[in-house]
Amino acid sequence: MPVIHGATSNGREINSPPDWTLVRRGESFFGCAPDWAAGFSDLGYGLEGDGPRGQYDSPGRRPPATLDHECGLVLVRRYVHGGLLRAITGERFKDPGRLLDEVGLTLELARRGVAVPELVSLRALHQGPRSWQLEVGMRLVKGTRDLRAMLAERLRGELERSAWRKLLTSTGQALGEAHRLGLDHVDLQPANLLVEPLDLKGPEPTKIWIIDLDRCRLLDRGMDQVAKKNLARLMRWILGRYPAGSLLSASDLARFMVAYESDSQRRKMLMRAVVQILEREGPWHRTGRAIERFLGLTREG
Repeated sequence: MPVIHGATSNGREINSPPDWTLVRRGESFFGCAPDWAAGFSDLGYGLEGDGPRGQYDSPGRRPPATLDHECGLVLVRRYVHGGLLRAITGERFKDPGRLLDEVGLTLELARRGVAVPELVSLRALHQGPRSWQLEVGMRLVKGTRDLRAMLAERLRGELERSAWRKLLTSTGQALGEAHRLGLDHVDLQPANLLVEPLDLKGPEPTKIWIIDLDRCRLLDRGMDQVAKKNLARLMRWILGRYPAGSLLSASDLARFMVAYESDSQRRKMLMRAVVQILEREGPWHRTGRAIERFLGLTREG
């Protein structure tokens, strides 16, 4: 497949990620990482077809399709809108360039040492005026489970206390490092963090993979506020599904936060800000109060 640079679609500049192959047909385009083009062609996946797809077992979320590529199993994630937009626009998006943004960000994070999946394909199919169906393919990270599944396992009593502590510490460290690099993950929730369970039994830190980087970005400044919002989103998801004390204890939250931020003063200010964000979000004020009680924070004002 030839490399195409400068092709435009809907006014957006469409350029290949470094070393990728990108082809365009009309307002649609397809790209893939080095050494993957022949395999996708053999499978019939690209601008002409979907290929022979399977379905990956992913309880609790929309299962991604799979492609059995010669280089490894590929999970194909189709972009979908969240909330009410899903009922209105379904799988149609007006900016196909966000695919390239996600691939570019993922490549940059990998270069900086963040554990992110290997993205190997992208596809934007034109559906009509200002409308595209978008997909991105990632190589399966073998042996991982998402954090949501690990939380459920802990609640059922299937995760040993030592492994649970290590999971809290490793997750806090991974998110702290990502935020210090300037990553704004706009959908930070347990489903978008992958864990290697076998690592929980060994002496080395558990690797935490950060996935689904659509609309995310790297910032040079302003990360203090962004980090607070990211953490509030994560806490809201967890404590909204697991009432205070049913899963996380005060010491659990403290362990996570100490791993995230080692400076005690900064940590206390951060958690107060997270509590305030949660309380401003209406129905979630009880979540903020629960965190505050757990950590022994004194309310001011």
